[in-house]
Amino acid sequence: MNIKTGIEKAIEGGWLPEELLPINKDSLIFEMRKHRVGWYLVLTDSSTKGLIKNSIAGILLDPKFWQALGKSEGWSHVEIGEISNYEEEWKHKQILMILDIQGGKTIEEAFDLATQ
Repeated sequence: MNIKTGIEKAIEGGWLPEELLPINKDSLIFEMRKHRVGWYLVLTDSSTKGLIKNSIAGILLDPKFWQALGKSEGWSHVEIGEISNYEEEWKHKQILMILDIQGGKTIEEAFDLATQ
């Protein structure tokens, strides 16, 4: 899944940056913009003309983003390791993404792999 689709699904699942709450999700317009230091999500509330910029990296570190994405995608729990240890799937996917970035993948590649 690409990051833009992931953000759309997380919004469907109830996530919004804290700065935008409360807001009518139907009046929300968003786009991704490239900046010299990375990608940003630009959210505009068309009903109030409010504008907020969030770095994509910051969004992908937000547990509430991953919880909402998991809710939208129907993720539940996964079994981790040899010892039966269950954790919520969104945590597992977020950790996989971070490990892939540490391993040299781009944010886009790591997000796509984690959300497959």
